[in-house]
Amino acid sequence: MSKHKIKLEDDCLASFSKALKKEINNNLKFYKRIDKEKAKEYQVAYSNVIFILKQKAEEFCIPLSDLGIEDYDVPKIEDDFDI
Repeated sequence: MSKHKIKLEDDCLASFSKALKKEINNNLKFYKRIDKEKAKEYQVAYSNVIFILKQKAEEFCIPLSDLGIEDYDVPKIEDDFDI
């Protein structure tokens, strides 16, 4: 595999991770306002997605910092917490 192709794949993964984090945060903000129970369900599902993404990145020796998810956790849905 060429270095160019690897760079494109790395950039794609990093871009995907950034877009996923933004989507998660925006969706949870939305659902928290209209339906807290639905927001909690989404929070659990998104947590599983992030867990799998981190697990697979580590499996393939991709540093989590390269994906921008090294310290990212899906925001918790709580009454006194604003996402």
